[in-house]
Amino acid sequence: MTSYRVLIVEDEWLIARDYVSILGAAGHVPVGPAASVTAAEALLDNEQVDIALLDYKLGTGTSATLVQRLNQAGIPFIVSTGHARADLPEEFSSGALVAKPVDPRNLAATIERLLQARHT
Repeated sequence: MTSYRVLIVEDEWLIARDYVSILGAAGHVPVGPAASVTAAEALLDNEQVDIALLDYKLGTGTSATLVQRLNQAGIPFIVSTGHARADLPEEFSSGALVAKPVDPRNLAATIERLLQARHT
């Protein structure tokens, strides 16, 4: 399996810590975690990122502006949320959706699927 650099955007510290562990165990390199859109954008400015794992709700807002930037940069993303796809804004439709709580095997498979599709 290929190792990818995964930007983690999650405002709940315990969940973010779990993502770091899950991704590390799967052989990926966690970038972050970032607890806000501003922090995530700073990481994007300074780090190589292959894919992003983001929470939809961040504090009192959402990760929608970050999704716009990821879409413009051609960086695939996975939204980790308890919301249904129909409840998410249109800009999120280009990403994959994984339900919280995240199943580590499902997350690893989703990362592989998105990045393999990108390279074919």
